[in-house]
Amino acid sequence: MTAEPVATTPSRFDDFVERMVEAGCPLELNGHGDWHGSCPRCSELLKAWPIAEGSVVLAECSHRCSLPQVLEHLGLEPTPNTIEVDPNIGALADAEDEKLNGLAAANGQAAIRFRSPAEIVASADRFAADHPPLWDGYIVPSMITLLNGRFKGGKTTFVFSLIKALTEGRESFCGRTLPGRAVPVVYLTEEPDATLAHKVQQLGEGVRILNRAGLPSPRPDWATTMRAAVDEASRTGAELLVIDTFAEWAAVADENAVRDVQNAVEVLRQATDAGLAELLLHHFRKGYKAVLDDGEAGRGSTALLGAANVIVDLAKVEGGDPSDRQLLGVGHLPTTPDALVVRWTGESYTVISEGERDGARKQSQHRRVCDALPITPPGINAKDLGQKLSVDRSRAQKLAKAAFDAEMIERTGDEQGGYRYWQVPQV
Repeated sequence: MTAEPVATTPSRFDDFVERMVEAGCPLELNGHGDWHGSCPRCSELLKAWPIAEGSVVLAECSHRCSLPQVLEHLGLEPTPNTIEVDPNIGALADAEDEKLNGLAAANGQAAIRFRSPAEIVASADRFAADHPPLWDGYIVPSMITLLNGRFKGGKTTFVFSLIKALTEGRESFCGRTLPGRAVPVVYLTEEPDATLAHKVQQLGEGVRILNRAGLPSPRPDWATTMRAAVDEASRTGAELLVIDTFAEWAAVADENAVRDVQNAVEVLRQATDAGLAELLLHHFRKGYKAVLDDGEAGRGSTALLGAANVIVDLAKVEGGDPSDRQLLGVGHLPTTPDALVVRWTGESYTVISEGERDGARKQSQHRRVCDALPITPPGINAKDLGQKLSVDRSRAQKLAKAAFDAEMIERTGDEQGGYRYWQVPQV
């Protein structure tokens, strides 16, 4: 939402207030110079305030009604001095800041607004109420989530499963809450049609996809492509923009150069400022150690990590089932799990464990041992277990002991003659 402020019309705010009263939506002064009321168009929260003796109206509606739409509903015409604010970021974009500050300075009043902790909390609460998470703990509107993973390590398979769950209106994915309604998605992928075709067959019409085949020649720059993606999201009502992978689409000249990455990241603001959630797929750097690196596994400059609100490392579980993946999360959201272990069943993901990183990894290992054992005694020995797990006898013994200590399996025998193992009966 943008506008070009030029002149000043002192009666603008007065007209606005008068028409709001007539519409049955009077504004109330909250004691901090802000006027709150109900949007006459959609009844959601609307905020307005005058700048320099009522010469300029700033208004934001939490339901995305633009100021011209509100004025039209009230029977008012937008004037050259009308300024709009994007409600999804709760603050002016840099360009609008510059325009507003210049206009306010001309009237002898600064436009910079400091707020109390209570105001910030109230603003955050309103935002949370109007913009619930798209995937609890991981993806939120107007925020960036960075998903790191190994090359060909299952990132795209995981994301396609998430997109399918969102667009089909499911209530949860990997044990975490989804909106429970169909959420349209815009997806940028580096894959050509030949490898993409069999993957997208599982998806419905709620996904709009851009790959190389959809790009003109010469290829548009990153900012132009992002504008097109945001426009497509606006046209289709999409709430999530997936970029697979960030480095490919942003075409960063040097991933290790802070300035190059910062410039590419700045372009992402087009989407977050429009209220979109962004999910960026990215590759691990060399030498990645899942449990130790704590969100710093992404390749290149840390400027990308700094821009992300949530960072998730998707990796195999050491010693766990080959189908298991651990999501190691870190970020600004209090509900992001430290570690979530899921298993790919061929059609969807099931939750194996959730908790602290080391505990989740061990739980996956125990579950792998348990699944390899018979459900009744006399069970199998360590050698046979090792063959099922594709590890040697010594390693199988250690895994079995850990699972036994965790009370997930039973055993009989002794160290000298060897043990035989079977699953703990399910209650």
